[in-house]
Amino acid sequence: MAEPPQGLGNRERYVPDLAEVCRLLAERAPEPMLAVEGDTHIVRYANPAFRRLFGVQKEELIGRSFDDALPSGMSPEYADLIDHVFSPATHAKPEFRQPVVKVVGLPTTEWSCSMWAIVDADELAVGVMIQVTNLAEGQRLLREAAAMNEALLISSLEQHELREGLNSSNEKLQAEIVERQEAQEALRIASLALESRVAERTAELEAANKEVHTLTYSMAHDLGSPLRAIVATSRILQQEASGALSKEYAEMLERQVHNALRVARMVEDMLQFVRLATQPLEQKTVDLAEMAREVEAWVGPRYPDRTLNVIVVGRLVAKADAALIKIVLQSLMDNAAKFSPEGGKITVGRQEGGAFFVRDEGIGFELAYADRLFTPFQRLVNEANFPGTGIGLANVKRIIERHGGSVSAESSVGKGSTFYFSLP
Repeated sequence: MAEPPQGLGNRERYVPDLAEVCRLLAERAPEPMLAVEGDTHIVRYANPAFRRLFGVQKEELIGRSFDDALPSGMSPEYADLIDHVFSPATHAKPEFRQPVVKVVGLPTTEWSCSMWAIVDADELAVGVMIQVTNLAEGQRLLREAAAMNEALLISSLEQHELREGLNSSNEKLQAEIVERQEAQEALRIASLALESRVAERTAELEAANKEVHTLTYSMAHDLGSPLRAIVATSRILQQEASGALSKEYAEMLERQVHNALRVARMVEDMLQFVRLATQPLEQKTVDLAEMAREVEAWVGPRYPDRTLNVIVVGRLVAKADAALIKIVLQSLMDNAAKFSPEGGKITVGRQEGGAFFVRDEGIGFELAYADRLFTPFQRLVNEANFPGTGIGLANVKRIIERHGGSVSAESSVGKGSTFYFSLP
């Protein structure tokens, strides 16, 4: 990473480039990825996995139109999707489309893709990211196995017919038995080969995920020191040179401090998100009712401008990792308080024999966007009105799924929200 420029006279301050972090992650990703300009469809980035899939060099893609750079059979369907994802009406809520198409001229011809808008710091769409998943290899193996099963079934039917004429067809029947045994052996070998391929792919995916987690943690950790230096230097300037700065420059300096602190919070949340993927589970019997009371004492002082009435209903006991489940309750109860600007009840309870829940009487949200809530750094509200980084509910989902459970949400605009989580 480049060193920050020397001196404090520049209007633009050095801020670590999180886009570079994302680029490095995409370079190492096992899934093919492509970035295009939203309005022109000009290709601006293609990771190594994407170039390998299509058998092209970087120079053959970058700077060319999406329609011209890729094989025929793809552009007509996907050009409209790119425009749809990039449009101002939709880019704030990413579109995930996975049609399967056949691309002329490729040995592996079936694949699917997901698209989402690339937005800048002002939440304006600047492009579209496309992620490709190769489906052909698994489908080929399934077709081979199906063909062998079909051959075995046909062989069995033929043997049944031969048994009816056993006295005159004994020799032919023996030949059919041998054929059946050969087909069974071939099917067994194919099944073993398929299992081996699946195991290899699983191991490769686990290794790639581990590498991504390690890289993300390392990069996020290394960003901490320069961010703290930016904030500290800016605070010193505000204290020592405030009288010498014009109103415009003073406002610029304050924005710099605000943005640096926001990035620092995102880095800390990113570190926690990565840690939660690898932290060992220490499961024991946990009293969630008692834990909810502890979290209530923590949440209340954070929102002194509103009256919150926390109600804990029933006996809430489960076998789980106490430290991680406390993070779940802190995130859900803090969200309930944050999005209840008029105050009100926050209820912690459990459905009869089922999932635990945290319910509030706050502003609510449109249920159509519920899935976005659990995606890292995705938010449905303006950061200025409701501060946050969008990682809390993603952490909740990761923790609960590591316990073997699931999360969901119910809400209606202006009528509050309920978040559910299950534990085995």
